[in-house]
Amino acid sequence: MLFCITLGDWLGKGHDIKEDFLYDCNRPAAEIAAAYGMSREKYGVRFDGFRKDDPFAVWTRYGESGMSPEARGALERAGLLDGGDEPWRMRDRADLVMRFIALSMPAGFTYEPVVVPSLNGLLRADIGYGLFEGASC
Repeated sequence: MLFCITLGDWLGKGHDIKEDFLYDCNRPAAEIAAAYGMSREKYGVRFDGFRKDDPFAVWTRYGESGMSPEARGALERAGLLDGGDEPWRMRDRADLVMRFIALSMPAGFTYEPVVVPSLNGLLRADIGYGLFEGASC
């Protein structure tokens, strides 16, 4: 089953910058979402939403690419970070969220990153660029 994690503004209501990451998982999406909630409760860390002054909220405010010492410590104690540098590539960050979810999944849960080839990337060309008149960057 394909499962997607979107890092950034997934609804497009804020800065509208996002990146999607696909995983091939052997469990249903609802079970994966429930496991995220269980890990959030167990470890106190959250990657979703915004709570002012919550030191365990990770990457939830605009422009926040790091994490607090409290969140880092909780993720280290969970075995997800090793005390070195934080993951800086977006794929590594999405993988960290998947490992966080996996902490509360049943034994045998598997997930693999999926990379979908892009026609645009292969051609190195925009397709349908003119369809979005008036949009600006």
